[in-house]
Amino acid sequence: LHFDRQGILWAGTSAGLASWREGKFTEPTAEDAPRVPILALASFRRTGLVISTAGQGIFLAEEGRFQPLDVRATVECDALYTDAE
Repeated sequence: LHFDRQGILWAGTSAGLASWREGKFTEPTAEDAPRVPILALASFRRTGLVISTAGQGIFLAEEGRFQPLDVRATVECDALYTDAE
């Protein structure tokens, strides 16, 4: 579980990512959202989210888009940290 800097609660599940909005968890509707187990979450800048997955590497989510970072897909992180900037 992770609260982003906008106060949204995110959950990494065995089926992908979900956010708590309006009293229920919902999955992102973007086609490029990871749909594999989520290992770790961290805030990025003011509106972004860094997502570590099992098997698809690390993603950056900003403005409803999910972009894989330029790392090998075999990289799996159980914890992420970003600084205040």
